[in-house]
Amino acid sequence: MVYVLCTIKDKNGIMCPRANYMLHFKVTGAGEYVAADNGKQADDRSFSEPYCRTFNGKCMVIIRSLEKQSGKIELSVTAEDLQVIHKTVTIQSK
Repeated sequence: MVYVLCTIKDKNGIMCPRANYMLHFKVTGAGEYVAADNGKQADDRSFSEPYCRTFNGKCMVIIRSLEKQSGKIELSVTAEDLQVIHKTVTIQSK
């Protein structure tokens, strides 16, 4: 399991605690999307949906490796009016 903290920052790299964006997630490669959450108790969406609205400028994404596979897992995060972000994790199966 890989836990990825998504934080909204301004052009100077400063966190935006009031940011409220709907983030969309896509996982490719040797892994799969599991869940995402923002910590807001009043949010009633399903954790397993591949999107999540930030709360206090943050949300957490959980991905996992596919069984008995090594290689790279790429997480792409998109949102309206924000730059697309790609993060890559390399895994090795035992």
